[in-house]
Amino acid sequence: MRPIRRKNISETAAEMLRAEVGSGKWPVGTRLPNETVLADTLMVRGTIREAVRVLVSEGLLETRQGSGTYVCCPAAAPLEKNLRHYSLRDKREVLGAIYKQAVSLAVRRSTPSQIQEIRGALAQPHRGDPAACQAYDTDLHRRIMSTSGNKLLVDLFTSLAAALRNDLEAGLSETSMLTDRTACLSSLLNSIEARDADSALAVVEQVIDTQP
Repeated sequence: MRPIRRKNISETAAEMLRAEVGSGKWPVGTRLPNETVLADTLMVRGTIREAVRVLVSEGLLETRQGSGTYVCCPAAAPLEKNLRHYSLRDKREVLGAIYKQAVSLAVRRSTPSQIQEIRGALAQPHRGDPAACQAYDTDLHRRIMSTSGNKLLVDLFTSLAAALRNDLEAGLSETSMLTDRTACLSSLLNSIEARDADSALAVVEQVIDTQP
């Protein structure tokens, strides 16, 4: 494997890690090596954590508190490729609909441990380049989606987020419609924990901007 030379280091590291997952080297359910071993494998330093966060936000990896990081789905993403044919407005509107449905289910199905884990992630300070920060924010939203207990909704959200990430070169961001995560997401978690569907959906209107 050739060492990284040019381009954004964390993005390139994410691409290389994605390729390793897609190759089948680590089957679904496999625990990834620690950051030091991954850095040696990919021949990078100081960017593995950001690369892992990108793949977590894409739904390819999942972090388990106190356990490690695991492969959780294949790296193939045909839906993401098909989404390239749709406008940004179409993607935003569908993202909003998916988010609302997921939150409606989360109000009924979320567990205290899930809420606590998301609060912990939300409270953690994050530093990194814009791509890594966007991936971190998207992962927070994906964690909330996961409390719905509906894997298809989570996968649809993941594909939409990944497709919108491709608009970065045009000056857009997959989280351009995701507002202040600290205030809004804390409020959303409060509503979900209280089993208050009306309040939760009202907060969703603030969290997701579906305007064209």
